Amino acid sequence: MKRFSKLQMTLAAQLVLAWLVVSENGRAAQTVPVPAFTVESAAADCHDAGVSADGRLVVFVSRADNLVRNDSNGTFDVFVRDRTLGKTILVSVNRDGTRSGNGASLAASISADGRFVALESSASDLVANDTNNAADVFVRDLVAGTTTLVSVALDGVSPGNQASFWPVMTPDGRFVLFESRASNLALNDLNNASDLFVRDLVSGVTTLVTRDRFGSASALGGGPVFADTARISDDGRWVAFTSAASNLIANDNNQKSDVFVRDLLNRTNILVSVATNGISANNNSSNPAMSADGRYVAFQSPANNLVVNNLLVTSNVYVRDLVARTTALVSVNQTGGFNPTNSSFGPVISADGRYVAFQSLANDLVSDDNLPTSAVPALDVFVRDLQMGT
Repeated sequence: MKRFSKLQMTLAAQLVLAWLVVSENGRAAQTVPVPAFTVESAAADCHDAGVSADGRLVVFVSRADNLVRNDSNGTFDVFVRDRTLGKTILVSVNRDGTRSGNGASLAASISADGRFVALESSASDLVANDTNNAADVFVRDLVAGTTTLVSVALDGVSPGNQASFWPVMTPDGRFVLFESRASNLALNDLNNASDLFVRDLVSGVTTLVTRDRFGSASALGGGPVFADTARISDDGRWVAFTSAASNLIANDNNQKSDVFVRDLLNRTNILVSVATNGISANNNSSNPAMSADGRYVAFQSPANNLVVNNLLVTSNVYVRDLVARTTALVSVNQTGGFNPTNSSFGPVISADGRYVAFQSLANDLVSDDNLPTSAVPALDVFVRDLQMGT
């Protein structure tokens, strides 16, 4: 396992996680060099960044009004910075292409080639006939200069009848995963609660992801879905998410939030937060990260029954192999023991499932973490090589 020094943790985290996010989203199957950071002057904070596969295009959110001309809405917008041309592009532009949209735009996700950007926006003038007075999900084609409504109703024209948000795009830009409270995006959505959906921009079909084991909308008789950390495989078949619903699978009796994967091809739900012996986690599990092919899912949990000899009820990072049906502890200490000194969380997994980066307060994961045990725990970033066991 490799550790990044505390003094350089912020930079290291960005470098390591940027590489792993690139790999996780299938934007590269091998190591991708991350270009040096470029500091640009903005009149307000910039955040929620993402990068194209080659590192040339950077998507981000900012309420700065001096990055492009005609940004006069006084709120958050989505931008793409072309690091080669030194040019910043407004993504959340109105349908005339003349100025920023008339509402806040957030939560952007960029395709591998940088052509497509999915975003959440409360603006009503990004496309025609957006009359729902709620946030919607859109995709901007930066080559064609067009914006498409993703959270579209069954009629293919109208927006959803309630808010939609948290878009995540597959690397090829074809599928967009998002959360919505709308009930008119797919058939049989009768639970009057937030659900996850996947929109196929090629076929024009929207699929309800969070169905219970009988095919109904999942929250009916169950619990909420936490979509802000949901993930989708490169081919759009597998979706990992966290839910407190008890009706996604049979015999879900732990009364905790669990991590699940939905197989959209076979229309089945798979419990991820489970031990190799099939026992469900005895505490909450969350924050899934998925390999490109959907086989490996990393997640965090304070459960102490997912691996043997885990005696501490503190958050750890695990990886579930959905093919081998095994669960392994990622945040092991330097001796290979299952009881590190403190919590680990925030996993990100590489495209091939070999590497997992995560944050940890533990000081015994590597030999050179020399913070005294009496000191206040410090947050470090680690990478675990699951193939080499280091």
